[in-house]
Amino acid sequence: MDRKKEFLIRVYVVMAGFILVGIILASKAFIISNIEGDKWRKMADELYFKLISIEAERGKILADDGSPLAISLPFFEIRMDTKAKGLTKEVFKKNVDSLAICLANDIMLDQTPAEIKNWLIKERQRENRYLLIARSLDFQQYELLKSFPIFRGGQNKGGLIVIRKDRREKPFKFLASRTIGLNRENAQSIGLESSFDSFLKGVEGQCLMKKVGDKIYLPVDDVNQIEAKKGSDIVTTINVGIQEVAEEALAEALTKHNADKGCAVVMEVKTGAIKAIANLGKNPAGEYVEDFNYAVGLSTEPGSTMKLASTLALLDDGHVDLKTPVDINGGSCYFYNKKMNDSKMHGYTNVDLQFAFEQSSNVGISKLAWSVFSSTEGQKKFAQYYEKFGLLKKTGIALEGEPKPLIKNPVAFKDKWYGTTLPWMSVGYEMLLTPLQILNFYNAIANGGKMMKPLIVSSVVDDDNEISTYRPKVLVDSIASESALLQINALLKGVLESGTAKAIKSEQYSISGKTGTAVTNYFVTGFEKKDYQASFCGFFPSENPIYSCIVVVYNPTQGGFMVVKQQLRFLEKLQIVVCVISIG
Repeated sequence: MDRKKEFLIRVYVVMAGFILVGIILASKAFIISNIEGDKWRKMADELYFKLISIEAERGKILADDGSPLAISLPFFEIRMDTKAKGLTKEVFKKNVDSLAICLANDIMLDQTPAEIKNWLIKERQRENRYLLIARSLDFQQYELLKSFPIFRGGQNKGGLIVIRKDRREKPFKFLASRTIGLNRENAQSIGLESSFDSFLKGVEGQCLMKKVGDKIYLPVDDVNQIEAKKGSDIVTTINVGIQEVAEEALAEALTKHNADKGCAVVMEVKTGAIKAIANLGKNPAGEYVEDFNYAVGLSTEPGSTMKLASTLALLDDGHVDLKTPVDINGGSCYFYNKKMNDSKMHGYTNVDLQFAFEQSSNVGISKLAWSVFSSTEGQKKFAQYYEKFGLLKKTGIALEGEPKPLIKNPVAFKDKWYGTTLPWMSVGYEMLLTPLQILNFYNAIANGGKMMKPLIVSSVVDDDNEISTYRPKVLVDSIASESALLQINALLKGVLESGTAKAIKSEQYSISGKTGTAVTNYFVTGFEKKDYQASFCGFFPSENPIYSCIVVVYNPTQGGFMVVKQQLRFLEKLQIVVCVISIG
């Protein structure tokens, strides 16, 4: 083959190659443009546009009178797009002096107008599209800034970029702080902020953002924005006046007796509405703070306050009455070689049920319980009474963290039901209950036997002013017979008339209730220090009760009576507040 022909063949091969590549490129371009166009255009958009979520304004948490317990206050980060489309050279030059003066007078107080002007000019020359002006303006400052020269033109004509950041505030500071709770991004939320988060958080909005620089996105315009819907407000049953008394009195008692922690709860008898719930614990610095909801979440052996349950079981069973005799043997007796003691030795022997209850005799109550319920069937019946009293289930309060009560019965707990279980249960041991669960039982007695579900939120009001109401709910229609309830009410009144709390009897205020001092580490021996919890649970006034309450002080340095005396001063203060509220 001559060289000319060989050259032509090579030319044709190269031309064919170019033609083939051209056909392939044209085909690909056609496919991209017409068949896969939407996909590639979307990918291009995603490089320069993105949707971001706009957090909704969180709803308020309100007291029973509408006072704000927790609100979201808006704060504003202000930035400036110095190269905004509508911010022309002429507009900037004409107004930069005035803007600098306004910023110096009201926003950037540590700089002179000249310094601010030079800074703005320099940043515009650098084409800064995300210039930080202020980091955290309140609403009034923000409204003022919007009226400044240049900025009054908004985003397009003034380069104004506004980033709203809400901050949760509690106007009453620490009042009911643990119950109100916290809404936290990087940790578990607590309290009402957690339980009612689905109502409070609202519905997020969306905003279309355009990329204008390295990691800098600006809102496109208001048209491409879906407004967030504000969260609903929740109206609690908490009364600010009663809550203040509860917290002040609790803090006073804890401080005076150098206790580890404590709680106080006030409940409306007829409805179960919680009017106050205070919780204080000592932190490492020795200060009392609301660190945990002890009232709702801490189960302990209650001790003497739950003599009420065993005594009510005895009265409801019908085998005893207030005058049934019992030998309390000076304050001690034995069950299966295990010694039962009263809180202190005394000279009493033959007394009746009323005396044993009012003086909080462990020996008297346990011996009466043993005399009626010691048989195999009797022990089953005794345990069944706690179910009848509504004490085996959670109260169902709308706060997270409530543990289920632990109360033994000889069937389900047959491996842990001992010969001594019944007598020790009768005086409030070998069971675990929270203060709220104990209070709910006492409240049922004050309410004629009707047990209510504790109510902490009365209504939810959404952004359209639609109201959802939470009505009082009955858990148990009647926990005991009318006769048993009449007798138990007489005993509770007698505790303050002539029993363990007679020293704080008031001529002005009638109170019914039961004191309690429980050893919380009774397993220690020898010279080891025993820990205690002192408590009072009751209601007032004794006739036609309005409120029930419980106060528990954990591990006071002074035991029993002195702490209970302090607790009952709280009741006197509380009744004064209640009278003022009623008159108001």
